[in-house]
Amino acid sequence: MAILNRFRSTLSGRHVCPPEHLEGYRRIGESLYAAEAELTETASPRVRAILTGARCLRVMADALLEEAFAANGGSEQKIPAITQKQSETWYDAIPRLIAAARKEAAFPGAAGTAAPLRLASLLRGPLASPTDHLTGLRRAAQELHELIQTKIELARFEPTLYREAILRYEETRTQREQADAITRSVRHGDSGLPADLHAKAEQAYASALSSYLLVAQWLEDPTLQSTGSPARRPVAAQKTAAQKDQASETLWRVSSTVARRQIHRAGEGRKAEQDLRQFWLNRTIPDAEREFEATATRLLAEGRIRESGYWHRCPFQSSYAVGTDPITISGQTIPQGHSFLWMYDRDGESSHLVIRASFASAPSRDYRTDGGAPQ
Repeated sequence: MAILNRFRSTLSGRHVCPPEHLEGYRRIGESLYAAEAELTETASPRVRAILTGARCLRVMADALLEEAFAANGGSEQKIPAITQKQSETWYDAIPRLIAAARKEAAFPGAAGTAAPLRLASLLRGPLASPTDHLTGLRRAAQELHELIQTKIELARFEPTLYREAILRYEETRTQREQADAITRSVRHGDSGLPADLHAKAEQAYASALSSYLLVAQWLEDPTLQSTGSPARRPVAAQKTAAQKDQASETLWRVSSTVARRQIHRAGEGRKAEQDLRQFWLNRTIPDAEREFEATATRLLAEGRIRESGYWHRCPFQSSYAVGTDPITISGQTIPQGHSFLWMYDRDGESSHLVIRASFASAPSRDYRTDGGAPQ
């Protein structure tokens, strides 16, 4: 109980971020510049999307710590502890994304990370977050808006290709403006807003950040739009080789990279893609599924879970094993050492989280069969 109380006081309190800690953050963020320069000539939309996701995380984290960065080397600036913890979570995910981009550039399909990157729920303490934290979220939303604004204007020249990105951008812009209207009168050191308005603004910024992150990646790789909406056939009469590659990548978007490698080595690639094509036809991604993907991505980045295998039926999704500490995902707590996966069903309505002490190895992969919960 003492540990829990200490955690609560940490998230609700304020403290000075040490200069050496800030320098560490800077180095993590700056490592992305080298990777972007290294891969600047890549023709792969997926690589660009992964790097863009990492860039968004850096922009958001930098925006949260803007005041702390400004005070580094000068007078000490106290910042909310939850602000530092949130920015640290985003910074820590950047190296994994850089590695994924490099692997994807070397061997298409080898990134080993779900795309597009989705934003997990923002950290929250037992009390309302400090006003300064809300101001940091406002800066982060503004920075992401400016990051994608120019590309959105270019995307308007190809409205069919970028339809979902444009629609999501317009919705998100409205959410951000609503939150800005609520927080416009808040200044540094103010006592804050009424509790209901504070919560409303914080939720609007969380939703805006999540959507901006998706839009930024969709603008780099339009095929990723189908992971958040019903799949659409390309309107072009003929597909280029690059478009065919993108379509293939979309089919394998939730499949384990290990499964994909083994399937192709076994000469089963064409058979698997026929199954995947039928599986994803007109399928939508429910919110619960998106939440699972985002949380699993974060837990992988934190080293709290590891990929332990994959399901033997389409879409050959990864299974995960919990490390030394229990985790909570999709509202369920999973004990140390247990395994879990997201069980996909054909209609998309009954997909759900499955937890077991362990999963037994299947004798072979099954094709053209409905997925079912393990017995």
